[in-house]
Amino acid sequence: MDGSRWAWGTQGILLTAEAEKLNSMNLLMFMAPISVVALVPATVVLEPGAMDKAVQLATENFGFVLLLLLNSLTAYFVNLTNFLVTKQTSALTLQVCRSLVVKHGP
Repeated sequence: MDGSRWAWGTQGILLTAEAEKLNSMNLLMFMAPISVVALVPATVVLEPGAMDKAVQLATENFGFVLLLLLNSLTAYFVNLTNFLVTKQTSALTLQVCRSLVVKHGP
């Protein structure tokens, strides 16, 4: 079985099988480390010197570390809010609202 068929099969199981279904927060918890593992090497390759500069800024200025933590918390709460809104309404409702905002502006 090739990779794409395996991925689609796994996704189908996670979305349909009640015993294997993940709730949104568990999915976020499992996907966050995978994202870090994928993005850090990409950053090193595509943005040479960025990691060195980030480490330098973190050691020189503790405020930089606080900004990174604030950024991480903000991203977490954006995801949490999106999951809660989707749970209370529906994915279709959110898609329609996004389409209205894009077509007609804020």
